[in-house]
Amino acid sequence: MEEELCVAMLKDLGRTEFQTKLYELDGVVGHCEHHIANLDRYMQDQVHDPSIIFTPSSSRIRWEPFGVCLVMGSWNFPYYVTLKPLAQAIATGNCAVLKPSEMAPESSALMTKLVEKYLDQRFFRVIEGDVSVSIAISKHPWDLICFTGSTDKGKLVMKAAADNLVPCILELGGKCPLIVSENANVDYAALKCAAFKFVNAGQTCITVDHVMVHHSVFNEFKERLLFHIKN
Repeated sequence: MEEELCVAMLKDLGRTEFQTKLYELDGVVGHCEHHIANLDRYMQDQVHDPSIIFTPSSSRIRWEPFGVCLVMGSWNFPYYVTLKPLAQAIATGNCAVLKPSEMAPESSALMTKLVEKYLDQRFFRVIEGDVSVSIAISKHPWDLICFTGSTDKGKLVMKAAADNLVPCILELGGKCPLIVSENANVDYAALKCAAFKFVNAGQTCITVDHVMVHHSVFNEFKERLLFHIKN
């Protein structure tokens, strides 16, 4: 369904096929291949020497699935932040429910189609809808919630999860400074700043948020940054 996924992303975000493959699909496939290659290791017990006070005995760590996981994805990289956690849930023996972002409706609908076509509906489902749906489902007693989005919405998800003591994995946007020292390669720093700031129209949680430049190279950096932005 790669071609369909790329077309949906073009409709949602105006992103080219090359960018969608580079930023999202290749990464998801890579994660799937990694999990397939490491399944045996995931299932192995880890044997440890027990404390002397428990001798004679044996001690081991046995990894077990959480249960039913809720994966709430974002709109800026909908495939990567939704399908990657799904792959992790599958590899570690969990059931999962996906809630793609309603702000990327074409890709949301296509992920629903993908899950319904390829995965067992007894164990994997997709729930679509607006923010009211997200609020409602976050109040249920899941075994794990994985959320990607804004800090404000992350607070709401964690607050709702706390009522049921549900563990959360939150991937939120934050402050990402770029520091340019007096002995930096100024042109290269400006090129990377311009390139990564405008990846995905700037909608990346780890994109450059602000730049701190040594006063001795400030004017040079500003000139090179403007050059790379224009070109």
